[in-house]
Amino acid sequence: MEHYSESHRHYHSLTHVESMLGDLDRMESGDVAIELAIWFHDVVYDPKSRDNEALSARFFEIYLALWLDSTLSDNVVRLILATDYSQERSGRPDEDLIRDIDLAILAADPADYLVYAEAIRREYGHVPDSEFVAGRRAILKRFLAGRIYFTDGFSAFESFARRNIESEIELLGIDLESK
Repeated sequence: MEHYSESHRHYHSLTHVESMLGDLDRMESGDVAIELAIWFHDVVYDPKSRDNEALSARFFEIYLALWLDSTLSDNVVRLILATDYSQERSGRPDEDLIRDIDLAILAADPADYLVYAEAIRREYGHVPDSEFVAGRRAILKRFLAGRIYFTDGFSAFESFARRNIESEIELLGIDLESK
């Protein structure tokens, strides 16, 4: 709880974990490895770092893995690492599910999506506007380049996510022009 309550977290907080756990419940998965991975996937989160997932997996290994069956621990680590979006999807159903749950916010109601986008900007407050806009647009365009959701439970939300992302890209362009 201490890690998820750090002052620099505006989106990657306990609220995000709670939302993901709610989505997991709605999917009626019952997969303990996914639930544990949700709890630990962002336990280490530094917006200036590029290895948060690896550090989160390592945190899990140090503090909890020794107390669990090795197969379960290995699966949790694999699922935490699956939330690294710089990596290609493996096609494994449990990895697709945790990634879809992690990205569920992309298909939120437009007002909630805007709150999310603003929270992400606050987390990256150390990045100058022009650099943030360029980086954020690149990330969002990467999401639009292929499918966003890969599970049956989320595929119906694909068009909502695409609309939100396209709207954010448009807003980022307006913001950049006004600076």
